[in-house]
Amino acid sequence: MQFSWKTDMVEAWIAEKERALKTDDNPTDLSSVQALIVKQETFDAGLAAFEQEGVAKITGLKDQLVKADH
Repeated sequence: MQFSWKTDMVEAWIAEKERALKTDDNPTDLSSVQALIVKQETFDAGLAAFEQEGVAKITGLKDQLVKADH
């Protein structure tokens, strides 16, 4: 159950980030492009942190379940 709960959290995080990153407008000037670059860099930093915290925990739980033949 803990594994399922953690994976639900990861899926919700991914969905939230997908919504935040979607944009319908194409940048038309330098400041718009820079804003998108900052948005991407912020996302990348958040993803790296989430991989270390969230994904590592799920991987550990997965390994425990596999070891226990679940």
